[in-house]
Formats: sequence, C-alpha cells, structure tokens
Amino acid sequence: MGFLRNLFEPPEIPSQPSMPMVTTGLPQNAINDILNGKQPILKVTKVALRNNESCLFYDHAVRIDVKLRTVGHQRTRDGFNIRIVSGLNYRTGKGLTKTIRDNVPEFQEGKLYITNQRIIFSASRKSFAKKVSSLISYNIEDDYLYLQFEKGNYWIYLPMIACADKIMEKLI
Repeated sequence: MGFLRNLFEPPEIPSQPSMPMVTTGLPQNAINDILNGKQPILKVTKVALRNNESCLFYDHAVRIDVKLRTVGHQRTRDGFNIRIVSGLNYRTGKGLTKTIRDNVPEFQEGKLYITNQRIIFSASRKSFAKKVSSLISYNIEDDYLYLQFEKGNYWIYLPMIACADKIMEKLI
C-alpha cells in the first residue's frame, strides 16, 4: 500500500503555521478619542520614552516575516535489478532528490507602540525601534499595517487598525 501511495500520490507538504489571534489592549476611552480625531497621551510603563516623547498609540500586535524555507524533499528513483545467480545481483539505476522550497510566514507576538518620535515593536525576539523621520511610507491592508523604512520593511497585524491609521495620518 505504501509503495502504490508513493507511486501515484504527490508528496505531502507540511502545512504552514497559523497566525496567533490577539485582542486589543487599548483602553476604550483611548479608542473613542482616536476615532473622534483626538490624539490621546497614553501612559506606558514597559517602554523607556525619551525626553519630550509621548505615546500616542499602543496595542497587541503580531509581526509577520515571510521567509523562503525548505519544506520537504522529493525523491525520484529509476533503475532495475537483475539476478545473475543465487546471491549475486546486478543493480543499475539513478536517483535524484529535489528540494522543495516555499515561502513560510513566521509570526512573533508583541506590542506596537507609536510615539510622536518613534515606532516601537516590543517582543521576546525580532523587536525594533525606528524613528518616525526614517519612515518612507505606510500602507493599510485589511487588518495589516505595512511599514517601509529606509532600512527594512515590517508587516504587522493589529486588531484596532483603524486607530493606528488615524495616528499614522497625523504623524506624517
């Protein structure tokens, strides 16, 4: 059964990891202020702010990095075996192994802070802090914030993307 399955069915490719679900951590009064066009000054304790720097937005977020990874190998075999005498066989053939690569997303949960001077993603790994002045552009698609800086691009999922969009419009 295994021989026939390998012969006629395509190789199984492992499924891609799913994105973790996050809920908003932004207080309701801050959400209302942002959606009404105000810029609230939020108090944060987990981020070291610089002089004259104030936090305008923070929320739980997921950073998404798409990497080209090896997801499997596919082997092809061709050849035959001839029995010459009992205990003596002649085998000829060839085999090839093909590496299967695919774009695999990597997810990192953390918090996104937008201040009047910096955009900060804080997580256990893959954190960043970039100055707003080095931001080239940003784009909103569905619930994703795409940030393009002079050195690096970041794709971030946010549960309250409308609030982040309002703050980003005022920063730029």
